[in-house]
Amino acid sequence: MQERETPQPLIINDLFKNAKALELVQAIAQLGYLTHEVPVVLQGGDALVVVEGNRRLAALKAIQNPYLVPSYASSIKKHADAISEDDRESLRTIRVKVAPSQVEADQLIAALHTSNPRVPWGPDRQAAFFEAQVEAGRTLDELLALYPTVQVRKFVIRASALRLFKSVPYSSESLRKALNDDRKVKVSILERLYEYEKFQNLAGIRVSNRTAVAKIVGTERRFFAVAEKVVGDIVGKRLNTRVLNRQDSATYTEYMAELEDFVRSLDQRSGTGSSGGSGTNGSGRSGTGGNP
Repeated sequence: MQERETPQPLIINDLFKNAKALELVQAIAQLGYLTHEVPVVLQGGDALVVVEGNRRLAALKAIQNPYLVPSYASSIKKHADAISEDDRESLRTIRVKVAPSQVEADQLIAALHTSNPRVPWGPDRQAAFFEAQVEAGRTLDELLALYPTVQVRKFVIRASALRLFKSVPYSSESLRKALNDDRKVKVSILERLYEYEKFQNLAGIRVSNRTAVAKIVGTERRFFAVAEKVVGDIVGKRLNTRVLNRQDSATYTEYMAELEDFVRSLDQRSGTGSSGGSGTNGSGRSGTGGNP
């Protein structure tokens, strides 16, 4: 019995339903058609058969005719309308790689999907990229416009918060060095703390989602002490993402109670019940505040 080919419209609809082809349409509309990866095809009689890049081809076809995917037509049309007529016309023809045989095509597909030749950026490297953009003078709004498909705000906040923690004059040189080594102090652990308002209150800092800036609003003394304890607990492996799994988890609650006792003891030793004064923020400028 001869095997029947699946009709192309069914394949395209399946790619939108199960392979997130709509996200690719949105990316093409916002960033343009990126050509660092091209579809791979095989010569099949008088036609070219796509063996790698079907999602990309489906997205390009849908941009030309949104009604190929009836259940997503309105969303596709909204994104496609943002593409200029000239650009849409240029997307009618794309460059492909023609594999000499199925064997060579399979080798390439295996290399693409079972190995990763690119070295993925860690959280600190992601933050450093956007920190460099900010230091070069780009505003948050400019970055949001430049990178519409990237979690820019989160990365800029991460860079600002990291800069704040790195500004601490740690009593131990090993802690300072550990903070610059993502294998010893994972940014994801610090992130689960500085995003929590209760931790911000205890540490005397504010992390603004609107401005994407982290700054000290209490005394430097309090933040420096809390930061040293937290980084020390991470290096000492007392604190990890399992302990801070959820803000309402027992382990997270216990650690916050421990921090409360720590800050209370710190205030008693200093003879104050509140903090005030000025400090630095995550952009290197001064920040002022009263009782955190």
